[in-house]
Amino acid sequence: MPESPLFLYSRGRFVDAKAALIWLYGDNFDVSVAFDDFAKLQTEDDALPVEKNLQPAGRKRAFVKAVILSVGLATVQRLSGAGAIIQYTSKLFSISGSSVSPNTASIITGIFQLMGSGITIFLIDRVGRRRLLLVSSSVVVACLAMLTMYFYFLNKGMLENSLKILPIIIVCTFISFFRLGLGPIPWFITTELIGADHSNRAQSCIVSYSWILSFVVMKTFVTLVDDWPVALWLGYTIISVVGYLFILFFVPETNNKNAEEIRLSLAKTYQINSS
Repeated sequence: MPESPLFLYSRGRFVDAKAALIWLYGDNFDVSVAFDDFAKLQTEDDALPVEKNLQPAGRKRAFVKAVILSVGLATVQRLSGAGAIIQYTSKLFSISGSSVSPNTASIITGIFQLMGSGITIFLIDRVGRRRLLLVSSSVVVACLAMLTMYFYFLNKGMLENSLKILPIIIVCTFISFFRLGLGPIPWFITTELIGADHSNRAQSCIVSYSWILSFVVMKTFVTLVDDWPVALWLGYTIISVVGYLFILFFVPETNNKNAEEIRLSLAKTYQINSS
């Protein structure tokens, strides 16, 4: 699939832009009309103070800040332990003494994963990325804290049998809200923060970093969940609290903003007065 015709046009690659338009709309498409529209959009963008008020140093700062934010979001996402919880659902319910069988629990949590993902598709452009992230992250923190307390009382032998239904409720809530925001949205925001200029190389590095973290989380979960469950869940909880604060204070809203608006907001300390 070719790059965006508008992106190609804005870079002066008019032949490629024409080819992309024909690929998208067919041989009979009137390319001149689209080019006229692109020219108007470019004129409007040039009239804005964004491009001329942003120095090269500001652009570099914006890119560096975008990468830092993207790495931070990937870290929060992976170190919440969600990957291990989803991957080892049966084991989790087996050691928790839950009254629900591990296989039944796996089916139920799978349904909640689908529900969370479906709701995200409906809400992401209506509510905004940042707000969904904050809601998702706060519920994830609450669920991890409850799992920490559950395993603490379980190890102390202070848990009544009637409370052994709690793991399935907590985990289903965790998975639903993780899928609502903290699971998919970091990838949306990463793409929007970094922009088209550096997207391929930077995003490849961030994805690689994310999968390395995922591997570490999986291995440590298997190692610690049997012998040190309270420490494991407490660690996830603390990291997720820090992650919530990171999102609250540092992650910007990217919904309904174009690339230059996002870039300017990231590099605002380099903005100069055009007068």
